[in-house]
Parts: sequence; structure tokens; C-alpha cells
Amino acid sequence: MAGISNPIDFRSSPAAPKTFIAQFSTASKDDKLKVYFNFAGGKQSDYKKLVQGDIVATYTVNSQFSIGVNGTLQSVKADLDSSGTFNKSTWSGAALYLNYDPAAWFGVTLRTEYISDKDQYLGLKNAFAPTLSVNFKVDNLTIIPEIRFDRTGNSLFYKNATATSKSTGSFLIAAVYHF
Repeated sequence: MAGISNPIDFRSSPAAPKTFIAQFSTASKDDKLKVYFNFAGGKQSDYKKLVQGDIVATYTVNSQFSIGVNGTLQSVKADLDSSGTFNKSTWSGAALYLNYDPAAWFGVTLRTEYISDKDQYLGLKNAFAPTLSVNFKVDNLTIIPEIRFDRTGNSLFYKNATATSKSTGSFLIAAVYHF
């Protein structure tokens, strides 16, 4: 699959250049293993160019348990001050997903994510974020309570109006209705 899209990470871009995107996917004969290779690249604006590769793999161990992995690498050339000098930065990320669904109405997912941002393009240095989600399904409705913990290499999170921290925790509840 290949295509042309609006630039990545822009909310709207009516006059911006386009990005080339592509995906190649494959699977085992029994569909237990699926692998997706993704690519995006191109000029995002007069001041930003990027190339990003991504791989996603999922494996269904049995009807109750599955594993997923995701890895990405992005290289960015940006002229942040519009001076005509482009600086190159890279960041990478990896995620592991463990899904356990012991019943049709109940499931648990543990997601761990790591982002390496040594060039500090994203402003993180690095980040580690484990998330635990629980799914409760009633007909077409799924209720998902989730708890997440984020830790970065520098202080990004506000403790109060004047103090920051390298870590934070959050809890949310989502409701998803499938029509």
C-alpha cells in the first residue's frame, strides 16, 4: 500500500507539502503472526523534513493471550529558527503489549513504552511509560479504566504552579460504544 498524505503531526495543513506514506504487511498462514512495515517521509514544511520507519508485529498465542511489539525510528531535519541552517535530530521508540482476555466480557492489557530522545527533539531525553488497562464489555459498550505512570529524563510534569517533576501518574476511565 502506498499513498500521499498531509504532513505528519499537523492538525491542519491546507498549503503544506505532502508526505509519502507506505505500508507492507504480511502474516503467517494461520494469521497468528502479523507484521506491518510502515514508512513516512518528505518535506513537512519549508523548515522541516522527516523520514520515519516503523514496524509492528502481533502474535496470538491462544484465544486468550496475545503479544504485540512496535518499534519506530524518526530522523528529522529542522530549521527551528528559520535561519536556513537545518539540524538533524533522531528519536526512537519501542512498545510491548501483553493482552489477556480470560472471558468475552473481561480483558487486561499491559503496555510498556520507551522513547529514546538523546537529541532532545521531543524535549524528553528519554521516557518510560507503563500503562495498565482493563476492559469490561457489556454488549456493544466497553468500559476501560486505565492507570499510567510516566517517567522522563528531565522535569516535564507540573506538580503545582511553580514546581516540576520527572514523573507523573494518571488514571482515566473511557467508555467506547460500538455501533
